[in-house]
Amino acid sequence: MKNEVKALKALGDETRLRIAYLLMKNGDLCVCEIEDALKMKQSSISKALKVLKEADVIQDNRKAQWKYYSLKNAADNPGFRIMRTLVEKIEKSGTAKQDIKNLKICLKQTCKRR
Repeated sequence: MKNEVKALKALGDETRLRIAYLLMKNGDLCVCEIEDALKMKQSSISKALKVLKEADVIQDNRKAQWKYYSLKNAADNPGFRIMRTLVEKIEKSGTAKQDIKNLKICLKQTCKRR
């Protein structure tokens, strides 16, 4: 139960929940892509990613000099189970729709890191 509480606390912030949703829907993303999608400063995104990683909700993968983040989608991961339960509610949100729209625009452009 301890891991579930940790994941719930990490996902209990709007920015962190939005990031987890993007990662669930789109897989690996770098900080610049998340920044473009959420229209937030890099420092805010990095702080949120740190909390999600410490709660074991996300993982990172280094490719060359860049880090890409993804939702830990193991069936036994509490963060993934919580997100799977919430995804339908989140998808109905205007904010989530705008985040996805922003991300699609960003991904169509040539990202220097991909």
